[in-house]
Formats: sequence, structure tokens, C-alpha cells
Amino acid sequence: MVKVNIFCDGSIRRATVQGTERLTRAAFASWVSDSGHYWADLVYSRNSHDAEVCAIMLAIDWAVEAGYKTINIFSDDYSIIQSLTGKHQGKDLRELIKLVTRSEAQVTIQYIPRCANGDAHRLCSQAFEEYIKNSAFPRKTKRKRSYLTVEGIDKAKRKGWVKEACQM
Repeated sequence: MVKVNIFCDGSIRRATVQGTERLTRAAFASWVSDSGHYWADLVYSRNSHDAEVCAIMLAIDWAVEAGYKTINIFSDDYSIIQSLTGKHQGKDLRELIKLVTRSEAQVTIQYIPRCANGDAHRLCSQAFEEYIKNSAFPRKTKRKRSYLTVEGIDKAKRKGWVKEACQM
């Protein structure tokens, strides 16, 4: 496998858990590739920016493990691109940079408008709807779904906490 294009998205959602008066806040991340693979799940995140970074990191990790040599990541979060290439280069994205540099693949991360990122956005929405339908907002989200560090991703994979990528 030579090249893959992956579209990533992250979002924060608020909802009332069915059968209760409790209002919950949850973050979701997703990615979809032009190879027909996709992934979406609940993640630990303080904001939608961090959820998007989780999606990007998990997408790169999946593509490297799948053997892709050229990985093109597309994100509708312009602040991530600015943090990688702009005047604030490297701030707050050390772990993402670490993941990219440890891989042997050529990785590019590019901005695309939200209207061009519909599939990844729909996956986030579907993951949210699935959790709402099943009233399944799990406890200990931080411990099991913190994908903002390389070590966090590695640990979660070893423990079997990361959902497998699916194929369309």
C-alpha cells in the first residue's frame, strides 16, 4: 500500500441521558479514508480541538500500521494547521509531531473547509447518536479513551480499548 487520504473530525456534544434529567457532555472523534476504512468513537477531550487531534493521531497510527508510505491527513480545524506551520509552530502539538516523526511514512496534514469534510463529520454524529440511543456513556472515559499522547494510544491498543477500524 502506497498512499492514503484520510479525513478527520472531532466534536463536543451535549445531551440528556435517556430516562434521567442528567445533562452530559461528550467528545467524539472520527476519520474516514479513501481506502474505504473508517473509525469513530467517544474520546476523552476537553474541547473539539483536542477531539480533532485525537482523530488525527489515531488515523496516522492506523495508516502506519496498515503499511501506507504516504499519508495525507485533511482536517477542518484550521488552528491545528496553524500550530504545525504558522507562527505558533509546535505549541501544544508535541505528541502529534512525535507520532509523525517516529513513523517512516511521509505524513502531510492539510486544512480543508468543513463543507468538504462531510463524511468524517457524519461519522462523529453517528457515533454520538449511537451512544445516545444506547444510553451508553461509559465511566472512566479519561483513562480508557485519552488518545492525546503516543503513550496513551499505545497503552489503549495494548489493553484493547481502541475500537478497530471498519471497512465500508
